Formats: sequence, C-alpha cells, structure tokens
Amino acid sequence: WVTLSGVIGPLMVYGDRFFVSAAVGANLLPLYAIPQEGLQRLLLIPGSFCGALLPRLSSLDAKDQKALFLKSYKRLALLMLAVCGIGAALAYPVLSIWLSTDFAARSINLVLILMLGIWINSVAMVPFTFLHAMGNARLTALFHVFELAVYIVSLFYLVNALGLVGAAL
Repeated sequence: WVTLSGVIGPLMVYGDRFFVSAAVGANLLPLYAIPQEGLQRLLLIPGSFCGALLPRLSSLDAKDQKALFLKSYKRLALLMLAVCGIGAALAYPVLSIWLSTDFAARSINLVLILMLGIWINSVAMVPFTFLHAMGNARLTALFHVFELAVYIVSLFYLVNALGLVGAAL
C-alpha cells in the first residue's frame, strides 16, 4: 500500500504539467511550472518534521499519541503559515530579480494559489504520519486512489475553464 501511495503522490505533483501544456500551450507552462517546482521545495520542512515525528508517535500509547499529534499539528501549521507568508511576500521581488518583472507579474497569482496549496499539503502531512505510525498505510493508499480520481476530473475541468489559474487551483 505504501508503494501505491508513493506512485500516486508524484503523479499528482508532476503529471499535471503534461495536461497543462496540452491545454494552454507549452509556451505558458513555465509561468506555472517554475514557481511550482520552487515552492515544492518548501515541503522539505514538514517532510523532515514528520520524518522525525513518525517513530515518536509509533512508540507512544493512545493518550500520548493524541497529545503529541495535536501539539505537532498546531506547531507545523503555524510554522508553515509563517514560511508560506514570508514566501508569498517575497515571491514577486524574487521572481522579478531572478527571471523578470514581466514573469513575476504574470505568475504572481499562480504563486499565491500554489503557496496556499503548499500550506494545506504541509498541514496534511501530520495526519498522514499519524496514520502510518498507527500502522494504517492501507487507508492512506486508498485515500490517494480516491484523491487521484477527484484530481484528474478537477484538473481537466479547471484547466479548461480557467487556464493556468485552474491548474494552480
């Protein structure tokens, strides 16, 4: 089940680029793909946090697991809210210097939407880790299968209706 979950995750992270380039044109793909690629690096923070949390959660009794889960959830949510807030504030200046002001202006809305998605994904890693600590990898894999189906339908509809903003959503 963990393998299935490990295949579906990257498919949802990178598979959209093929569809987006076909739907809106390969010439516009960099406006979406460059910020997405950079922002996904922020997921190293909750990934590291949850990697250290997993063995600790799995070694505790149910009462202590719940307490550590809630504490970790709140801490990671606040930490990543700060990180994403700083990232959102710095996005336009960094993109302007790194690439161009035109690129920054054309991609800033996408960056802000993607930043919200990074925060949501970060916070979701704590329950994901909790389920794995409880030995319930099957549930996360099944959820990923369901999520993939919803994702494909949503991606198709939103990109066709809203273009790059739909892809970011």
